[in-house]
Amino acid sequence: QRYPRNVDGVYDAVHVRRGDFQQQFPTTEMDASEILAGLKEYIAPGSTIFICTNERDISFFAPIQEVYDVSFLGDFGQMLSDINPNYFPLVEQMVASRGRVFIGTFYSTFSAYIARLRGYYSVKEMHQGHMKGGLRNTYFLPSKYKKEMQLYQAVHEPIYGRDFPVAWRDIDRLELPNVS
Repeated sequence: QRYPRNVDGVYDAVHVRRGDFQQQFPTTEMDASEILAGLKEYIAPGSTIFICTNERDISFFAPIQEVYDVSFLGDFGQMLSDINPNYFPLVEQMVASRGRVFIGTFYSTFSAYIARLRGYYSVKEMHQGHMKGGLRNTYFLPSKYKKEMQLYQAVHEPIYGRDFPVAWRDIDRLELPNVS
């Protein structure tokens, strides 16, 4: 039940880190059916999903493509023809940061930076809960980490596994806090 003509431009975004990453962080290794189960928890079937990934074999995502209208950066080749390919990952991050829902890969600095961008937008656009530092509609896979961004957390290890509200809260404040 796919809807390949998304006339409103509404999309959700996913970052799936694969390959050598699973050697360093074996708990993040998931097959497509596990990823699909995580997506279904937050994204309605038939929705448009933009997937950022380093997976070279796009057929890996076939089970997800059966349920969602999936796009990859490569699907927009004509629009990107004047952009240096070295910037493609940055383009992916910018696009993913503006999705209605974002689901990233825990421990990935690529996903963490997308969460940080979403944090900047949450403050600028005054999203519900932005003063408490939580990010609505921002999740991680595997599911054990899914709600890492829902509540404020002080910086803690592993610092690269996610981003923290200190990166986007009160960064424009000119005065120093009164500590007396």
